[in-house]
Amino acid sequence: MRYVSDSFVIDAATRELVASGTPVRIEPKVLDLILHLIERRDRMVSKDELVATVWQGRFVSDAAISSAVSAARRALGDDGHKQRYLRTIHGRGFRFVGALVEVGSGASEPSHAVGDDGALRRDIRSLRSVDGALGALAAEPAAPVGATAPPHYYRRIWPSVAVLPLQSASDDPGSRDVANAVTEDLVACLSRDRCLAVIAHFDESLYVNGLPVDVRKLAGQIGAQYLVEGSVRRVEGAITVMVRLVDGVDARHVWVERCVQRMDRNLTLDDVFATKLAAAIRSEIESHETKKAEAAAADELDFRAAYFKGSREMYRFTLDGLGNARAHFERAIQLNPTSASAHARLAYMQIQLYWYGSPVTRDTALHRAMIGANQAIALDPKDALGHLSLGRAWALRRRSDDAIPELEAAIQLDPSLAQAHFALGQACGYAGRTGDAVRSLDTAIELNPYDPHLWSFLHDRSEAQFALGSFANAERDARAAARAPNATHWPWVTLAAVLGAADKREQAQDAVRELLSRRPDYNLSGAKNDLCHFSDTSFVDLYIEGLRRAGLDHAQSHS
Repeated sequence: MRYVSDSFVIDAATRELVASGTPVRIEPKVLDLILHLIERRDRMVSKDELVATVWQGRFVSDAAISSAVSAARRALGDDGHKQRYLRTIHGRGFRFVGALVEVGSGASEPSHAVGDDGALRRDIRSLRSVDGALGALAAEPAAPVGATAPPHYYRRIWPSVAVLPLQSASDDPGSRDVANAVTEDLVACLSRDRCLAVIAHFDESLYVNGLPVDVRKLAGQIGAQYLVEGSVRRVEGAITVMVRLVDGVDARHVWVERCVQRMDRNLTLDDVFATKLAAAIRSEIESHETKKAEAAAADELDFRAAYFKGSREMYRFTLDGLGNARAHFERAIQLNPTSASAHARLAYMQIQLYWYGSPVTRDTALHRAMIGANQAIALDPKDALGHLSLGRAWALRRRSDDAIPELEAAIQLDPSLAQAHFALGQACGYAGRTGDAVRSLDTAIELNPYDPHLWSFLHDRSEAQFALGSFANAERDARAAARAPNATHWPWVTLAAVLGAADKREQAQDAVRELLSRRPDYNLSGAKNDLCHFSDTSFVDLYIEGLRRAGLDHAQSHS
């Protein structure tokens, strides 16, 4: 059996180790140690087990074991700080944590040729079949490398939010029932987000007139950084739910969300009511955490600050921003290599590089995105972000049969993740399922109008409306997308195409001028290349013809 990683190959039969293309001389006991940890990478290996197997029961000091582990790390190109392959679980033992591919002895190494979907599928299957090692490891509390995990460390990795019982604003029994139902649904929705540590706190003895006696004291008692509290009011057949997000440190109101819904005779809510509230809350927590991270220097970022700062930079949708996002996500992974969400966001950054990097590196960006997304899924199959990244990558490869199930899985895992509904709509649009595309994009926009990706939601719905022949709706959505502060040049491309196809020549020319002010070198050839992920060639022809009528040339030379 041969074990292949991104930087070393070990042939267990010949007992040869090649790291970074160079044969490594290694002591037999050190190689035995490495192989033992690799072969049992589905779990932690205790020191006692190592003594019993590698040293065959002979007495060996802790110092000798530590020395052998250090030698093993050096042989693999690892060290005690990064712990990229061999992780110390303090006071318990060791574990192999690197991504690994098993191949038969003497077989060729996995191919990573750009555009080779067959090789890529083999690599993905290998990543997902590491005997559950990555996924099992993710279930353990992840402590900073070189430090002993304090109590409740896992809660501190991500923002902790306590959902307090919503209070009825009247003595109406129906309102109290709705308040209890919304509270339970809100806890369930927020708990699907792997980037939140959710606490349900139902001790109503701590309340006076429906409000906590002391917000800061309560937050400290239950270990929450944020509190969600609110009220339910029933008036003339409608239910109004007011939810407040409170900073547990200074009791400041971070956000207030108000939802109103007509009630039927049975006082039942629709399925998306709590989902919308959860989407708004998670967006505000991410925004609040990002603002706090902005105050930290780049070399002082802890895991959480690096993660949220990376998200902020990614959502600038600029090449510089993506470069910064990559650095932040890589730092987050270095600090917590078992975080599925960090691997998934780094993969998502590669998806953005497909759009904003060089066209000649698009296949490379997609390949890296797919490998990273599958690393995230292997670490935590229930993290929706990994399936989201993988689905978007498959969609851009025009593999809708692979993309759509991944995106549906993301939605099932986290229904309040608006970006998953957007990505499903996008994939359906690429595949020519335009009606399905509009429905999913409608859901994404309605679910979270605060999402930093909102302009993309609107833009892709504009494309779908354009494909359906609804030029007025397509124009409306493209203009709305273009107004977003972080929108790029894409809404102006689609707006120009829509107006050109609708024979609104003067407005179409204005749109082209706006486009060229952002991308002076943009032309028809580039536009056609940008639409290569669409299976419906008739829509591509309509789009390009609209741009031609709007006045876009094959080779622009505007300054």
